[in-house]
Amino acid sequence: MNKIPVHNKTAMPMYVGATMILPGETRHFDEHEVPHHLRQKQEEEQSAPALNNPLADLLKGSVAEVVAALAGMNAADIERVGDLEQQGKARKGILSAIAEKLLNHAADERAQLIAAMSDEALAAALTEAGTDINVNPEYLAALEAEAAKRNPGATE
Repeated sequence: MNKIPVHNKTAMPMYVGATMILPGETRHFDEHEVPHHLRQKQEEEQSAPALNNPLADLLKGSVAEVVAALAGMNAADIERVGDLEQQGKARKGILSAIAEKLLNHAADERAQLIAAMSDEALAAALTEAGTDINVNPEYLAALEAEAAKRNPGATE
């Protein structure tokens, strides 16, 4: 059965059946699950000729060439490469490298956001994270590391 990708280009979540698609995300659905108005958009986009898409051209290369090219890309381009690869050959080496790069980008963004916090906001975030049993341990560790960096004598 054909899978149809549905990309949410809006600023608000959208639903296809009971599945929520967050802004900027793409989900793949069986053809019978996608409403007709979304199918028409997908068909129009797929029938439009690709005009010198450098990301699609990149995927014509070997796994090593694609993985090497990911190093200089921003997160949005890496996501587009991932979408194109999933629609094409879906090579494991490329998809795992893309996942790793996206996780690294997210960790870097989190570190930048935490570093930009005021001392009061950092203390409040530490208090909140310390009482949340569902807190991401990496987030808590990043908060604690930033607090230790700002107050090196406070941890002794």
